[in-house]
Amino acid sequence: MAATETEQPVRTAHVRSGYHPEDAFTGVTLTPPPAAEVWFRDTSGPGRYGPGTQYRYWFALDLDTGELWYGDTDYRDAEEHLVRQLPGYLRQSANDLTVRGKVIVRLVTPVGYSQEHGYTTRLFTAEELYEVATSVLPIVQRIVDTMHRVGPRGELEWSAAADSAWKDFERAVEPTVGRDSVSWPEPVISPVADWRHEATEFLERHPELIPAEWATASDAELDRIAAYKPPSGYGGVAGYLCTQGNAQIYDGGWGGHSFYGDRAALYAYRAQAAGDRTSTPVEPWLQTEAGKRALDAATTEYGALAEQNDDRLDTFADRLQAAATVENLLLTGVREHLERERATERRAVEDLLQREGSEVARIEALLKQARDRRRIHLVRVMAWTQRSDRELGTLASMSHTAVGDLREKLAHDDEQED
Repeated sequence: MAATETEQPVRTAHVRSGYHPEDAFTGVTLTPPPAAEVWFRDTSGPGRYGPGTQYRYWFALDLDTGELWYGDTDYRDAEEHLVRQLPGYLRQSANDLTVRGKVIVRLVTPVGYSQEHGYTTRLFTAEELYEVATSVLPIVQRIVDTMHRVGPRGELEWSAAADSAWKDFERAVEPTVGRDSVSWPEPVISPVADWRHEATEFLERHPELIPAEWATASDAELDRIAAYKPPSGYGGVAGYLCTQGNAQIYDGGWGGHSFYGDRAALYAYRAQAAGDRTSTPVEPWLQTEAGKRALDAATTEYGALAEQNDDRLDTFADRLQAAATVENLLLTGVREHLERERATERRAVEDLLQREGSEVARIEALLKQARDRRRIHLVRVMAWTQRSDRELGTLASMSHTAVGDLREKLAHDDEQED
């Protein structure tokens, strides 16, 4: 079984109930086209094929449980709507390693061609499809046994062995149709080709490229690295490490090869780095009493996260890890969490500064208007009163020196006018 962070139950490849002769094939519904709609013409362009030639069979495999079953498509439905008829997803290409669901489907085209007889269509019975299904169960078992199951939820990921076995499965369910005969390939489990490699092999071969922080990276960070895809060259773990380390994968070593199990490799590496400790996301741990005490102690000693530089964040992270170690835990995503919290606190302070700055600007604008009005009224009063500067200052809530300065300015302006 592929290395992941969790042990998995034993799974046995089997044909789904209702798809056996002893079940009278109660789960099978085949709707082949009538012979009148299956025809080929030796012409080009529209009308070359009859509508019945769109007919397909399919085999569906639950990659998690090993359950296998089969069926057919509705030839009357448009070709572009084929996918919605299927119980699972189709690979987009031969090298498509994206797991889009538990159930993967392989289409079977019941058509053959020869120079002598042209195109020939062969319709299969449930009994024939059942025989094919049972014959490929060893291959299915190989796929199910070697799929990576990552993390506590056992999320599926293709391994080198599973992908190789899937290719064997594809070959085994593709018939050779002749005018008077049909044959199915002998099911064979091929050795894994030398060009297929597990990402764990690359990590074991190049430990000097592995960043220390991977040992405590969060699930999200590991998933981001596994999904790394540059414009050209290798992606995933190998490509990421080579890009970060300014290294290259040469043809003489790993070039031209395919890597599998990026997420599985990263999660397994983190689990191995944890040793006998249990990897635990930092967020839920900080909600525990131990987590709250550790963070409060660090904040009391060093201050709010918003005030901390990057080096001090490392100190915060070390303090939290030390507290978790007492509980035999290894916290994951600590630095990322602290960076997010620091950014949140800083944004909150900046938002507060913006709000207070706006309020001050509003008040200062009102104050300027009030001062302008006060000056106007003070000048008017000066014109008709003999009160002293001190008395006017008291009346206008100003200092007597400010009143005197205004009186001198007005007198100077009058002289300039004269």
